[in-house]
Amino acid sequence: MKAKFFTLISIFMVTMICAQTPLDKFTKWRSPDGRNIDVIYVNRTGNVPQIPNSKTIGSPYVDEEFKPSSLYNDDASFTISMFARYNVMDNVIEIKNALADNDSLIKLLNKTPDLYVKIDTHVFDFVPFSGKTEDGVYFEVLFRGNAIDLYKKHTKKFIQGKIARSSFEVDFPERFIDENNYFFVTKEGNLIELPDTHNKIRNAIPYKNPVLDKYIKQNKLELKEEKDLIKMMTFLDSLL
Repeated sequence: MKAKFFTLISIFMVTMICAQTPLDKFTKWRSPDGRNIDVIYVNRTGNVPQIPNSKTIGSPYVDEEFKPSSLYNDDASFTISMFARYNVMDNVIEIKNALADNDSLIKLLNKTPDLYVKIDTHVFDFVPFSGKTEDGVYFEVLFRGNAIDLYKKHTKKFIQGKIARSSFEVDFPERFIDENNYFFVTKEGNLIELPDTHNKIRNAIPYKNPVLDKYIKQNKLELKEEKDLIKMMTFLDSLL
């Protein structure tokens, strides 16, 4: 179950750095409704955001390594194989045709809700915000059911470093801190941001069912834990 556009409910979003505007574009996909969609862009200058140096803790990427990936549509009638990584800070997916390619050949995936991207074992949906592609964000799909979905929004908080001014001080390296959020996707296609405590998460889910409550209790699920949240969503989907 996946809608093309969502109403975003109670979303707290960190400010993201905009990627450079692509210039040359290639590889088109004709959607079922007749639209020609540009799938992949080449960066204007060939430059990509710099990987943090050795004095930086953390990374702006989910994983800095390019992983075997694929781009596909709903019925898999359109597929592209590639190597990709997700740059969380810039909210872009970077692509290489081959792992041995120089970084100057890195391309950017065009943002469209019509296609999915799978990086290694992780599937990402692009969701426009208020119908605007330029304001949209990528969500990792943790569970996709027949009636409901569970999304994970990767976010990175950047903390500026500080250089020691005397021998009594120590350097404070720049760092990226993960601050992920989870979203419940309703049957109507709305996204509801889930709180960070067990009881609040249960109360935020709009489907009240004593069978579900019994399942959570019997299996001792702790809903603030990702694996237990997925188990709960899987069971709830079977009830709907």
